[in-house]
Amino acid sequence: FFFLMIRRPPRSTQSRSSAASDVYKRQLVGGPLNFLFWIGNESPEETTKMYHAYLGGHYLQPFWTFGFHQSRYGWPNLAKITDVARQFKENDLPLDTMWSDIDYMVEQRDFTIDDERYPPEQFREFLNDYQLRFVPIIDAGIAIGDNKAFEEGFERNVYIKNAWGANLVGRVWPGYTNWVDFSHPNATGYWQDMFRIFREKLPFGGIWLDMNEYANFCNGECNPWSKQPDSGDEDLPYLPGGTYLSDKTLSINARHYDGVTELYWHNINGLAENMVTRKVLDNLGYEDVFLLSRANYPGLGKYSAIWSGDNAANYEFMQLSIPHAFSYNIYGIPFTGSDICGFAWNTTEQLCARWMQLGAFFPFSRNHNAIDAIDQEPYALGEDVLITSRVSLKARYSLLKWYYSKFVELNGTGSVFRPLMWQYPSDDKVYEDQVLNNQILISDTLMLAPALNENQVSVWPYLPKDKWYDFKLGNKIQGSLDDPAYHEVQAPLREVLPIFMRAGTILYNQSSENVTRVTHLTNRFDLLIALSLSLIHISEPTRLLSISYAVFCLKKKKKQIS
Repeated sequence: FFFLMIRRPPRSTQSRSSAASDVYKRQLVGGPLNFLFWIGNESPEETTKMYHAYLGGHYLQPFWTFGFHQSRYGWPNLAKITDVARQFKENDLPLDTMWSDIDYMVEQRDFTIDDERYPPEQFREFLNDYQLRFVPIIDAGIAIGDNKAFEEGFERNVYIKNAWGANLVGRVWPGYTNWVDFSHPNATGYWQDMFRIFREKLPFGGIWLDMNEYANFCNGECNPWSKQPDSGDEDLPYLPGGTYLSDKTLSINARHYDGVTELYWHNINGLAENMVTRKVLDNLGYEDVFLLSRANYPGLGKYSAIWSGDNAANYEFMQLSIPHAFSYNIYGIPFTGSDICGFAWNTTEQLCARWMQLGAFFPFSRNHNAIDAIDQEPYALGEDVLITSRVSLKARYSLLKWYYSKFVELNGTGSVFRPLMWQYPSDDKVYEDQVLNNQILISDTLMLAPALNENQVSVWPYLPKDKWYDFKLGNKIQGSLDDPAYHEVQAPLREVLPIFMRAGTILYNQSSENVTRVTHLTNRFDLLIALSLSLIHISEPTRLLSISYAVFCLKKKKKQIS
């Protein structure tokens, strides 16, 4: 296997003359093309590790982030958030983190909290009482007007300029905005002061960096004080895809501190914001703070996690969430996921139940939806969703320390959430769509076979040439060692999705009874051993071997749980 990275100019298009053609065409708007190759061996994982090492590795997220997250755009006040947490507790649903979209702000302005709807002191008490973490959103655009974030940025001259040297003006949720130029030497100090003041009001556990492409409701610039808003697209030799590069973003003629135009800087706006944010959080001594970003660029995983962005409540988006997570594991951001049950549109009881079955095993597991959609918290859509969510999340939490250990073992390079081709690269069947995009390997140990279609009652996972055990029942699946084939397996709602354990592997799990927070997990484990004939000298093993034990350790310094 080899990996090819093309460090390319700001925008280009590519095509082949026909499906069978060897002719590859790339058309550019300018700038150099740098081709970098990583040539590994027969293992895709080894090549992936080489690429991740080149990027500087990926960040080990705090253990608490592996718990379940609940979010919603449109929660109007603290009373509503408290009610959501209460219903999670009453329904015995695991939950570690509550999120808030722009609802908590004063007129959607960054680094503000609406004291009437979200009184900070009561918010602190709520988080302490429910033992929850809180992750607020921070959008990239800084609202122009009477607010400290804008005034400090203006005073320190940290905003991106337009072609004439004035602060470039765009528009997002709060109205007219400027954007921080993270290449400016004053930007880090400004950003650090904003987060210090913000956390004094509210002790956030993580930050959600959104709209950081940068997104703009205007095309290029919408400066109401200028007669000639500038996009710069007229200077290009052609329009890639027939679309202006300044469409819903900044003018490509915008200027950064170092003199580079937005045409060449645009793709790394999000990366630069994440780099600076991680740096200032470390400078401030905030331990175990989680970052989630919408925008992405090679190397982002060294600082932040990522999710798929806005999806919709349908089966197609649920299906797409699997290859999306595979892709970001390759890109060096293994802690990733999608909005469970769908962000846009109204979900259904069956769809949300299936998505909770699947999403409970993604590295980043968060339910999130839009302001104009129906409620889709796990308790809000009926018994099928409630019971399916409870058993699936309990199963997640029972495996959580083992799951986290797989990320620790990577030491910054490699993947955890993988397609079957990672383990069986010489098996042609694992490249078929129904296997490649529908079945999941967690490390080299567990294989998941989710139901991904409406009214589906069973799945037909492909079991490659190996010995496999039914993880829920503990029984060996007959015939898989000598006869790799598709096997029909029942996939009912109100149960955990079909899971198989590969022979020759070991994992440890825990009881999740009465567990609704990661802090409720004890140091008592069950060791599960999937026996293989090549490892022992006894008769054919037919069941998983289970051994119970406890772990006791001394911890000198408060750090990430390992």
